[in-house]
Amino acid sequence: MQFHHNPLDAGEFKEQAIFIHAVNCLCYQLKIGMMPNSFVTEQLNDKAIEQIGLKESFLQGLQGEFQIQLQEMEKLFGMIGPE
Repeated sequence: MQFHHNPLDAGEFKEQAIFIHAVNCLCYQLKIGMMPNSFVTEQLNDKAIEQIGLKESFLQGLQGEFQIQLQEMEKLFGMIGPE
């Protein structure tokens, strides 16, 4: 999705771009999918988030859920990793 950094420019796909933008920001905050030594940050576009009715408290809860799921995946991959 080419508009995930500027979701308000996505035209008819604006809503989808906003959701992808929000998840992308959460991934940056949790350092998921980042290159080592990367200092790139993604700022949440508050205007975009407001347009689809997402609340910051919901996004914070989602971030907590992401962290739990990430920890579970790390445990799983640790169990099947090289000995």
